[in-house]
Parts: sequence; C-alpha cells; structure tokens
Amino acid sequence: MTVVWLGSLRSADLVAAEVAVQLGLPRSGGQSYEDALTRWLSERDVLLVIDNCEHVVSAVADLVDTLTARLPRLRVLATSREPLWIDGEVTYRLAPLAVVGPDASLEELAASPAVQLFRERAGTRALGALDTEHARRLFGDICRRVDGLPLAIELAAARVAGLELEDIASHLDDLFNLLPQSARRADGGQRSLRATVEWSDALLTEEERHLLRRMAVFAGGFDLTAIKEVSAAPGQSAAQVADLTARLVEKSLLMKVGGPRTLSIARDDPSVLHRAAHRRRRDRRGP
Repeated sequence: MTVVWLGSLRSADLVAAEVAVQLGLPRSGGQSYEDALTRWLSERDVLLVIDNCEHVVSAVADLVDTLTARLPRLRVLATSREPLWIDGEVTYRLAPLAVVGPDASLEELAASPAVQLFRERAGTRALGALDTEHARRLFGDICRRVDGLPLAIELAAARVAGLELEDIASHLDDLFNLLPQSARRADGGQRSLRATVEWSDALLTEEERHLLRRMAVFAGGFDLTAIKEVSAAPGQSAAQVADLTARLVEKSLLMKVGGPRTLSIARDDPSVLHRAAHRRRRDRRGP
C-alpha cells in the first residue's frame, strides 16, 4: 500500500506533481508526471491510497481516470467527501463510530468502538483514574454527545491530562473553546475541530452553504418536503432545492436515514457538533 496525502495541497494543477513527488519520482527530461507515475506503477503491484481529495476532486478524478485507463489492474483508494464520478468507481461511505445509550451495560460500553477509541487515547495520559465504572460511563456520555466523531473524541481525550472527565462532559456545549486547538497527524499535519469545520464549509457553494445552515433548525430527520417548506430561500424553485439537497448528500453533508425519503445532517460533519451545541445553549437561555 502506498499513501499520498493531499490535505496541504492548494492548487489542483499540482495534483499529479504532488503524487509523483510524494512517491519520490523526479520527472526526467520531457516526461510528464502522468507518464512517470504510469511507468512507476506499472512495475509494482500496489494499492495507491490518495487521502483528502475533496478540495481538488476534479483533478484527482482526471489523474485516476488516466492512470486506470493505462493500467487496468491498478487499484486506487481515494478518500473524499464526494465521489470522483469516474468509470469503475465503487463508493463506500464511512459512518461515525457506534455509540451507546445512557443505560448501556458495562459490557456494551466496553464493546463500543467510540468508547474504545476514547479509552485508548486517554489511557496513556491518566491510566489509574480511568478504570472505574463511573469513568467508563462518562466515556460513553462524552462519545455520545460528540456523536461518535473520531476527531472530536480524540481531542476530548487529549484533555484528560489536564481536566477531570466530569469537567470535559459538562463543557461539551462549547466545543471550540473546550477542545485543544489541534492534534498532530501521523503524517506531520495538524488537525483541529475549528479548521475541520472551516474546511468543510469552504468546499460548498454559497447556495449549498446557505441551505445547509438553514437545515440546522431540524433536530432529527426530515424530508425534501420539509426542506422546501422551511429551509428554501425566497424565490428558489422546488427543482433548485432538490438539486442542492442532492449535492449535499453527494458531498456527505446530508445522509439518508430510516425510510428512503428521510434525511439527516451527517453526523460525521464536525460543523454538526458546533450547530448542535449552539442550539443547546440557545434552548437553555430560552426565547
């Protein structure tokens, strides 16, 4: 497996060059980066992983389409908020980590992937204090309130070194100020909740952004009829709202839940946590 990370790339024109550079392939003579990549990949049986494609998705699609046309046996795994929309693509949508309810047994807590991640990240910081039943139930509460979002769980776990679990749980309505500014990626990059929200927001068009923000009034599932009635901008036709809604589903910011016509704001979008926390603070203050 060969991994290329595009998160820090700012120009779509440099996708092929960036992939080649990260694979250690200098361009020789008049050879293009696509040709260099074709030659290198043709000599190897590898899975090419291209991570964080959403901000340069069209350029990545062009490159992958070119490479797979030349190398029919090439396997590519691309991570992105939206599909590449090329021939032969199979889309697999990742859900947030499973969480448990407030009345879960200790066995169910122990089996929860979200709780396991929190325990793994926090355990290295405060081993002795995290082995009680009370602590495990707080793990479950924290993971449930951040909707199983791995980045939020990791950042919350990082606070265990300086805060009690009760303090973390009681301040989750102010995520941006509670959670640390960033966590270091294995590849040397930085991840922060605020930056992830801004990244997600920046990928939308103005029309998509405005419609998604107006959908924040929904506390649970909703359908296209509700979107048209409640969230549509003045003058938007039913067809325009349907098109924008479909685009938000394709970009993994809305997801289908329950029945075939029921939608929800995607739980793996960090901006959902920010909007939900804002709504909880507003509800406590009252009208």
